[in-house]
Amino acid sequence: MYSLRLNEFKTFLKDEFSFTTEKHYAGIYMAYGMVFGSGIGVSFGTAISSALGISLGMSLGTGIGMLFGMLYGAQKDAEAKRLGRVV
Repeated sequence: MYSLRLNEFKTFLKDEFSFTTEKHYAGIYMAYGMVFGSGIGVSFGTAISSALGISLGMSLGTGIGMLFGMLYGAQKDAEAKRLGRVV
């Protein structure tokens, strides 16, 4: 019962006052970076060669995309903390 009320309260704070939890944006943008990095890596890997290029492009694309996503998410988290919108 308490966890249900806590989740309702967090949802209310998020919807009404734009509050977020700590490291909220880092997790979201890390996932976006992995998805888009994989797609871009596969497309570049296919242009290089078929078998080795795809695996290399996917692994490098995922890693680089995750890195950029985490950096951008950390920047957004720092901005939210600076504005006092972190619960």
